[in-house]
Amino acid sequence: MVNKGFFAKYAVLLLGMLLLAGCGREPELVFSAAEEVSGEVSGAESADTEFQELSDPVICVYICGEVANPGVYTLREGARVYELIDAAGGLTEDADGRYINQAAVLSDGQQVTVPAAAETAGSALPGLTYTEEAAKININTADEAALMTLPGIGKARAAAVIEYRTQH
Repeated sequence: MVNKGFFAKYAVLLLGMLLLAGCGREPELVFSAAEEVSGEVSGAESADTEFQELSDPVICVYICGEVANPGVYTLREGARVYELIDAAGGLTEDADGRYINQAAVLSDGQQVTVPAAAETAGSALPGLTYTEEAAKININTADEAALMTLPGIGKARAAAVIEYRTQH
């Protein structure tokens, strides 16, 4: 016959050992995203932050022209042109950054071209208001250089105006 006292003691001992051992599982620690342990970010927080960064919307934008590293860049949605220029290593010495609105918000699939100063020489800057002196140029008597100071008039258009004036 089996001793009931022995069986009960054995069951209590086995149960106690299981409780102390945790059934072979490591305890689960749950940290909120705002908690820090000893000034270091907890594992749960870094995983949440990593997931958050990966789920943020991104855009792809192509930049070419006078930048150190032209190419396609992936930026966060809502990024601005100056951030793209920074990502591309900045403007080259030959760049004419006045022709780019560096505060403009970028959109997915957009292309940004940074012109060289040699390409923009003599061209009017976009969006600028012109002085009254430029408005007082007489197109009937002005030479090519004077005509090119007017908004929207480059070398070819100035030459065309002078040719028309000569013929008529």
